[in-house]
Amino acid sequence: MRLPDTHGARFVAAMESYWQPDLKRDVLIPVAKPRLPAFAQIAPYMRRIDESGWYSNGGPLVQEFERRLAVHGGGGAARVATVANGTIGLALALLAYEVPAGTLCMVPAWTFAATAHAVRLAGLVPWIVDVNAASWALEAPARARIAARRPRPSGGGYSR
Repeated sequence: MRLPDTHGARFVAAMESYWQPDLKRDVLIPVAKPRLPAFAQIAPYMRRIDESGWYSNGGPLVQEFERRLAVHGGGGAARVATVANGTIGLALALLAYEVPAGTLCMVPAWTFAATAHAVRLAGLVPWIVDVNAASWALEAPARARIAARRPRPSGGGYSR
């Protein structure tokens, strides 16, 4: 790719090197690189899925997984629900507490947008509060101090 020489040769050379990275110099960082099991390990499950004809949520393997989680966790099947993502999981957890709709729910300022979205899905109002500078988390001692300054009743707080 050749850029027009409107800013001088040095500028053009710098831009061309930016758009054509030196692959020997650049380091590729694997972000969210999957670590999948070997096919032989998952083949029996794939066969069972195919035999059932159920390729989505709620199929026999999901039900079996939920039952096994219930036994492992000791909470009973009524307390286990597999979900498609963390946003839905957080929203269901908040709904399980039966906090009145419209209640403030503390959300750490250093978080992903989906955290506040889960709060809204549960009918609550996100109250974005500062986090601990050392841990980047909303910690229990700070929650109590922050709650004392709340503008209206609050009922939840996500922290580590």
